[in-house]
Amino acid sequence: MEIIKYSNNWNNKLFCDCWSTIRLSNANKYIIGDTYSHRIVNSKSQVVLVKPGKLIVIEEFRLDNLPNSFSLLDAGLLKEDYAKMIRTMYKNKNINFDTQWWAFMVFSSKHI
Repeated sequence: MEIIKYSNNWNNKLFCDCWSTIRLSNANKYIIGDTYSHRIVNSKSQVVLVKPGKLIVIEEFRLDNLPNSFSLLDAGLLKEDYAKMIRTMYKNKNINFDTQWWAFMVFSSKHI
């Protein structure tokens, strides 16, 4: 089972029956119907296990077209603030933010 790590539990979403994440688009890694293990790893390397979730939605977008609904649901931030946060988080990853595709994904622990 693939592991998805989180450094922050925005909106306490990871303890709900359904939750979202936004990641670099990767059709080989993120597949609808697959089940993933989720872990919160904080700055002190403490790990909190989150129940497994089946990937039920993938919506791809470019950062300049980030819908407010995605950023608000994922982190409680308006798209401008969320895009700024993403640019900071991925600043050392050699990403062209004008062309990079991103994936808004929804997982469910009830549909496993």
